[in-house]
Amino acid sequence: MSQKRAYKSYTKEFKEEAVALITDQGYSVPEAASALGVSVNLLYKWKQNFDVLRTALVNHTAYNYWVDRFSNRVISTPILFNYRDSRYH
Repeated sequence: MSQKRAYKSYTKEFKEEAVALITDQGYSVPEAASALGVSVNLLYKWKQNFDVLRTALVNHTAYNYWVDRFSNRVISTPILFNYRDSRYH
């Protein structure tokens, strides 16, 4: 009977600190991975996930800023039309 492979799990804090070595302290990914004892591919994956979350947070914050700023106004989206449609000339 074959045994299931046991994967090592890392805490959220460990992952954040590992990514901070790259983004804040200027370590290369291979250097940081070697120092932490994790694989380079795993560290790249953590960094990619961190970048996605950071981008989502920035976009969400910007969206909320504009919603709050214009909450008392009606915001309409522009209507796109076909340039060749003569009704709009």
